[in-house]
Amino acid sequence: MEQTKDDSKDLDPRREIGMAGEDLAAEHMRELGWEVLHRNYTLKMGELDMVASRYGKVGHRMEQTLAFVEVKTKRTPLGPPPEASVNARKRGRLVRLAKVYLQKEKVRKVNVRFDVIAIDLSGEEPKLTHFPCAFDADGRVW
Repeated sequence: MEQTKDDSKDLDPRREIGMAGEDLAAEHMRELGWEVLHRNYTLKMGELDMVASRYGKVGHRMEQTLAFVEVKTKRTPLGPPPEASVNARKRGRLVRLAKVYLQKEKVRKVNVRFDVIAIDLSGEEPKLTHFPCAFDADGRVW
């Protein structure tokens, strides 16, 4: 079951745009067969936009994979694409947050991946670009 914070009251416009992007990203992950476990999972050192889970066959056994998903949303056509803001520093922070999440939630024996979902709201229709396994646990881009 998905858990999310209720930030619906008194949102600033940037937060509203971010939430709209996160809603689209969560819907996209569900369409791909993922269960969204958490959205806006807050820790002392920061926040994970989304944690999703999926079971799949690896060899002869079923294994769980957790995807830590960073969602970047943009509303203007100017400047770099939204995914460009997931730089080395941001990737390192996301890896550290994921490690704390795994310890706090007592998660064991799962595969982990880091995805980036970029949402461009500057056109008539939202444009979603999904980068599965965008970087590894050392923050290296694939």
